[in-house]
Amino acid sequence: MKEQTSIDVKGLQMGYHGNIVLKSVDVVLETGKIIGIIGPNGSGKSTFIKGILGIVSKMSGNVTFFNQSLNAVRNRIAYVPQRESVDWDFPISVNELVEMGVYQPTKWWKKSSAADQEKIKQAIEKVGLTAFASRQIGQLSGGQQQRAFVARALVQGADLIIMDEPFVGIDMSSQEAILLLLQELRNEGKTILIVHHDLATVANYFDKVMLFNNELVAYGSINEVITPAVLAPVYGTIVDFSQIKQHV
Repeated sequence: MKEQTSIDVKGLQMGYHGNIVLKSVDVVLETGKIIGIIGPNGSGKSTFIKGILGIVSKMSGNVTFFNQSLNAVRNRIAYVPQRESVDWDFPISVNELVEMGVYQPTKWWKKSSAADQEKIKQAIEKVGLTAFASRQIGQLSGGQQQRAFVARALVQGADLIIMDEPFVGIDMSSQEAILLLLQELRNEGKTILIVHHDLATVANYFDKVMLFNNELVAYGSINEVITPAVLAPVYGTIVDFSQIKQHV
């Protein structure tokens, strides 16, 4: 039985000011997986994310989600941007941030129902933020902030959650708690796409990996990609393979 497709990318090419940043990418990403996006700094990881989501205009190529256009299924996709791009001083509470997940773009003015409020409450409880529901998001720790965004994705009912470097500046215990939550969502059939840099974590928690170096170098299972033969030409001597091997 053929696996269902979450994202189908054909000939995606990205660039800025006429300079190619990401060469033509062809890849099909399966549903119900945690998929890591790895590669050196400047290799096109975040550019790929922004390109498929239309945040940055692509030079060429076609992208479909669940065999449909982005606009047709936008409500099924949740995006968690890099923490540095979020205005943490914005006067919004955890509850209000999560509530944004129930609003539809064409009905943003519609007030959330009692059922919506119960859904919001349950999502906040699931990510362990009940005690912080009324707290302004900038007053949370990095791990709590990321969990709040996951709660918003839960309320939205997203089938695909895309996270750009979600663990930067977050302690290991908070990172593990979020990863365990994401694994639980994966087990429920959600697809999680994560830009990440720690190869040991990728090997331990993710199902598949995309390796970028201004092009898609490899895509496959942990055992296929997290190997010296595949990684060494991209990372050189930067990678300590003895630290990774224990997870594979």
